[in-house]
Amino acid sequence: MLRKVLVLLLVLPLLAFAVVAQADDCVEVDLEITPYAGPGDQVDFSFELTNCGTEAALVDLTFEFTFEFDNDTLVFPGNTDFSIPLQVSVGAGETINRAFMTVLPPVVPSGTYTVCAEAVIGEAVDSDCGVLVVEGVGGTSATIDFPDPLSPEAVVDGLNLVAAAQETECVEVDIEITSPVQPLDEIAFSFEVTNCGTEAGTVVLDLELTSSLINENVPVITVEFPLGAGETATRSFTAVLPPIVPAGSHEICVTATIGNATATDCTTLVVEEGGTLNKTSLGQNYPNPFNAATMINFSLNRPSEINLSVYNVLGEKVATAASGFYEAGPHTVNWDAENVSSGMYFYRLITNEGVQTKKMILTK
Repeated sequence: MLRKVLVLLLVLPLLAFAVVAQADDCVEVDLEITPYAGPGDQVDFSFELTNCGTEAALVDLTFEFTFEFDNDTLVFPGNTDFSIPLQVSVGAGETINRAFMTVLPPVVPSGTYTVCAEAVIGEAVDSDCGVLVVEGVGGTSATIDFPDPLSPEAVVDGLNLVAAAQETECVEVDIEITSPVQPLDEIAFSFEVTNCGTEAGTVVLDLELTSSLINENVPVITVEFPLGAGETATRSFTAVLPPIVPAGSHEICVTATIGNATATDCTTLVVEEGGTLNKTSLGQNYPNPFNAATMINFSLNRPSEINLSVYNVLGEKVATAASGFYEAGPHTVNWDAENVSSGMYFYRLITNEGVQTKKMILTK
C-alpha cells in the first residue's frame, strides 16, 4: 500500500506538469477564400491566427493545396497537391490577420481546389479548410518558376506574372462556312481573327475537320500571318468537298494561336447525299494552298481514258498525276510535290468529255 502511495506521489506532479504544458500551448486558425472564380477573377485569401496559450510563440503555419481537376492540366508543382510552410510570431493571447489576393489567370484549369491552413504551437494543432471552385475554360499551358521554400507571396507573384503574360498574349477567332453542301461542291471558309493582346504577334490558324463518321481528325489547312496589337484580320478561301467525306454532320474547328494564347471556334458542316457526281467534273485540290502533298478529285459520268497532268506558269509539264482507264464515278488522286518548288501550278484533266483545268498553290 505504501509503495502505491509513493508511486502516485511521483507520477501526479509529472501529469500535472504535462497538463500545464498542454494548457500553455493553444492555437486557433480560421481561413476564408473566394468560393467561386473564373479566368480573370480576383481570388482573396485571408486567415485569422490566434495564440490562445499563455506564452508568446512561433507558429508553424502550413497551407496545403489539393486539386481535383476536370482535365489533366497542372499548373502548380507536384502531381495533385503541394504545401506552403510559413512561420509567424504571435504573442500570448494575440490574434493576427493576414490576407493576400491574386487574379486567377487562364492557366488555372477548371475544377475544385481544397485549401487548408494548419497552425501548430508546440503540441497544439488547429486547422481550417476552404473550397475554391474554378469555373470557365482555363488550362492553357504555362510554366511558373516558384522559389524554394514556397510562400503565399511567391505563389501570388508567380500567378500574377502568368496573368500579365496572358494579357500580353491574347487571341480571338470566329469561323463561318458554307453549309449544307454536297460532294464536290465548293465550300467557302471565312475567319475573323483578333489580336486582343498588348503586343504584335504571329497568328497561326489550324483548320481541322472532326467527325465520328470517319473516326478521325482531318487537318485541312494551316495559315500564318502577322497581326498587330488590337487589330482584327479576315481571311477566307474556298475548297471543293472531296467525295471521301461521307454524308452527315461534321464539325469544322479553327484554332488560332499567338504565343501561348489560343482560341478555338467550331461550326457544323452538313454534307448531303448526291452532288455533282452525275457529270464529268474536276474538283479543287485539297488542301489548297498545300505543302508537299495534295489530293485532286475528279468525277466521270462514264468510263474513260484520262490524263491528269500538272503544269507550271510557263506552261511546262512538271508531272503526270494520273493516267489510264478509269471507271465512272468519283476518284481521288494524291499528288506528291516533294521535288517541286513553291509557286502556282495548273492541273489539267483530259477525258473523252473534254478538257478541264484548275490552279493550285504550293507553299514550302
